[in-house]
Amino acid sequence: MNIGQPPGTVPAASLTKKHYLGIGEYYLTTEPERIITVVGSCLALTMYAPSIHMAGMLHAVLPHCNHHTSSRYGGVHQANCVTFLFYMMLEKFKDAGVPVSSIEMKAFGCASSFHTGMPSVGARNIDVFDSIVAREKLNIAARDLGGSEGRKVLIDTANGDVYVRMLAKNDPELVTKGVVIE
Repeated sequence: MNIGQPPGTVPAASLTKKHYLGIGEYYLTTEPERIITVVGSCLALTMYAPSIHMAGMLHAVLPHCNHHTSSRYGGVHQANCVTFLFYMMLEKFKDAGVPVSSIEMKAFGCASSFHTGMPSVGARNIDVFDSIVAREKLNIAARDLGGSEGRKVLIDTANGDVYVRMLAKNDPELVTKGVVIE
């Protein structure tokens, strides 16, 4: 029994549809849903347009997709990359008539755990994201990037609220989702 609710009622949160976002995916909706992903060195970026209640999230693995990236990572599809996914999702908001300046953006992830002397994937994802933000003159409402822990990220598309939970390296959510912190 739920305290504070009439008997036989279901909490509103359990009525909300959930969409689990995989690696190299983005998802947009104007319906009240919860979009959820788990990231290590990947970038999770949320976008929300309050004027039309449009919200989305992307889960990008690598900073850029080019010939070097493709051969090094076994033919990685461009949809796995920060630059490609960011501009794909931004274009969808523009197509819906949303001015870029009114989109609330929040960025999470890009963890690093290996110290090899070379920039990690997480660090390179941050660099590329920061260069896009500077080039496009974007305002980022919140960011939690870097560190050594993965994150579970959830956006409530009804209001644009984002919830983040830090995950230890041995957290079952990181292991079952196949998340890498590089």
